[in-house]
Amino acid sequence: MKFEVVNTGSVAINSHVVLCIAEGLADQKPDLFIVYSGNNEVVGPYGPGTMLTSVGMSMPAVRANIFFRSTRIGQLVTKLGTKKREWHGMEMFLDQQVRASSPLMQQAYADYEDNLRDTIRVAQAVGAKVIVSTVATNLKDCAPFASLPREGLSPADMRTWSIFMAEAQLDEANSPAQALKRYQQAAAIDGEYAQREFLMARVAVKLGDYKAAKEHFIHARDLDTPRFRADSRINEINRSVAASSGAALVDAEKILSEAASDGIIGTDQVYEHVHMTPEGNYLLARAMFAEIAPKLEQGTQATEALSEAECERLLALSRFDRWRLANEMFGRLQKAPFTNQLNHSEQLFHFAWGAEPPSENPNDTVAQYQWAIAQNPDDGMLHLRFGTFLFPYHRTAAAEQIGLAQPWDGYPMFLPDGTQVR
Repeated sequence: MKFEVVNTGSVAINSHVVLCIAEGLADQKPDLFIVYSGNNEVVGPYGPGTMLTSVGMSMPAVRANIFFRSTRIGQLVTKLGTKKREWHGMEMFLDQQVRASSPLMQQAYADYEDNLRDTIRVAQAVGAKVIVSTVATNLKDCAPFASLPREGLSPADMRTWSIFMAEAQLDEANSPAQALKRYQQAAAIDGEYAQREFLMARVAVKLGDYKAAKEHFIHARDLDTPRFRADSRINEINRSVAASSGAALVDAEKILSEAASDGIIGTDQVYEHVHMTPEGNYLLARAMFAEIAPKLEQGTQATEALSEAECERLLALSRFDRWRLANEMFGRLQKAPFTNQLNHSEQLFHFAWGAEPPSENPNDTVAQYQWAIAQNPDDGMLHLRFGTFLFPYHRTAAAEQIGLAQPWDGYPMFLPDGTQVR
């Protein structure tokens, strides 16, 4: 069977926008919706940690505002009445910290649940099946982006807390058990400081207590005040809404956790905070396959999922591509908010190894692409990536491959140096 997959993911959106996208897609009568959502619920449009739109609006007001902005008159009024903001990535949200204990979070969770239920309802109304996934985030190798002390902490308590924290960090190398005790004393004074939870998790790893370490890593993520990662409550909503709405559930968080050697998701499966590595993507794709295959038309032969190595060969995932991805991550991590993280130097060191130029012979890479394209000559992404690889070696061949990408008619294609192919 031939499948057409339409990826409607976009930067800095959340469930308010996902619902609108689903309503537009419903007109196309798709067979299946896959919902992977939750990371941007606080920092995305109308979330309590956003810079993009107004916050604190009721759900009817939010939806009315979205509808107004979808009209030409609304877009004109918005353009005339709003100061234009340049997009600067995640660093834009560093001043928009939101505590886990903030009352605003309850509204954010309620909005997310309403939007997810309505997204499923929109899909089911046109006869489509729905798969909802939980969200997998990097716990072990992604320190909190920022921490805030507990509100109402007295100066005396702050001094005592600081002493415990300093002593714990001094003890970590030679006496992790003593360090853990100091961190626990600090936690009794302030249980809301995200970085302390992360430090406690690392000490627990040193002590070989991976169960406790995972709990602390999860708490560190949930207390992180620039809320770029889906927290435990978001994933609870994904699970409960899928169960009560007749949607299938693929538990990405559980699947990637079980695949990790210590049960804790890290950079082997998620690059920085939320973007999956090829290994992480394969695990999620295989789980989706297992959910979809039994539901195909009767008579369709649903075989076992391809192995990771077979998938990588068909995708022409060469050493060049791994280098390209590592290089991109190495550059991303040198900007805020990643530069604020406790383990920033460790992250840079990890990706610096992968960012070294690949040792693979260029002819071997060419052969990998040619084989993959022969299996699927209409795959525009293969042609585009092959053309990008060829650019430093043979610009005419690169232009030919990029021209064959043809994502859609009339769309201009460019070589890496900016030259327009068509």
